Amino acid sequence: MIKIMKNIILITTFYLILFFNLEQYTFATDDDHDFDSKIPMSIEEVYEVQGYLKGIDKKVKEFENKYDAVVKLPEKMPFKVNKKFARIAEDDTLSLHFIGEDQKDLFQITINPNKPLEEETNYTLDNGKKVYFEVIHPSNMSGIMQLYIKIEKFEYILGMKINEKYNKETLINVTESIN
Repeated sequence: MIKIMKNIILITTFYLILFFNLEQYTFATDDDHDFDSKIPMSIEEVYEVQGYLKGIDKKVKEFENKYDAVVKLPEKMPFKVNKKFARIAEDDTLSLHFIGEDQKDLFQITINPNKPLEEETNYTLDNGKKVYFEVIHPSNMSGIMQLYIKIEKFEYILGMKINEKYNKETLINVTESIN
């Protein structure tokens, strides 16, 4: 049940961000915080409204200090990253979003300090680490793929949308670059 709830939250967040990335359909607030304005919101404004900070260093450091641990990030990314956003949610998860030149290029890492990976594993990385890989709502290359891995005392959930550029191997290569 917990896995289902986490998946619902991750999917909802992922699709909301993809939706809001379509700037022509996203509108900014005016000085009175009225959402009737016809001014397109920038991607930065969309993330700010959702509680994200531009850049990840401050929130990563805050998370590391709170849990006396080091956050491990991938050395390889699936695309050239142009923008990074981070927030610590009410449930203490650290959410990191990486966006490429094409705003549809979105890679997300969620680090859960509350519960270690307890899922079955269904894939073994080249380094011998066991992970759980899943595709949510697969339909004609439009699903979301997620990979769960335990790194030290945290559960990491790496996710991105499946499309003609990104597939299971993409996500596995990024995961294997975490040191």
